[in-house]
Amino acid sequence: LLRNKLNLEIINKGINGALTLGMIQRFEIDVINENPTHVVITGGANDAYDFLPYGDILYNYCEMIDMAVTNDIVPIIGITPPVDEEFVERKLTKFRFKLKDYCYNKNIEIIDFYDEMVDQETGAMKEIYDFDGSHPSPKGYEVMAEVALNVIQKILN
Repeated sequence: LLRNKLNLEIINKGINGALTLGMIQRFEIDVINENPTHVVITGGANDAYDFLPYGDILYNYCEMIDMAVTNDIVPIIGITPPVDEEFVERKLTKFRFKLKDYCYNKNIEIIDFYDEMVDQETGAMKEIYDFDGSHPSPKGYEVMAEVALNVIQKILN
């Protein structure tokens, strides 16, 4: 969706169900070897489902951010959308807060999918964007593309 709107080469190496540790392990091949100018890093929900402490998830993000910066790649952080599992969402809430704070202190741009997709009354994903309680519907992916588009256009300008 973004490729069509931005007329840029965009490579999506996201793997559904991946953990952030796996993202780190693939980072050199999936990101650095592609020689991009920017990378959007989004993940962590599967880590929370897998009972990984939010501090470990944040550490894994910091590792990827450091790898990007070391290789002159501008990191952009995607803030995960809400999920319906209460124990997962509690962990992700803490993680999102710490991640946003880290990005703010390091002047790293974020794409806040969460704020756009959360139902403020229930804390869950807005029904129109929700496919199964943790994955976006086609309409959810459309809104994610719009949120990303706005941030990426600002960065490129």
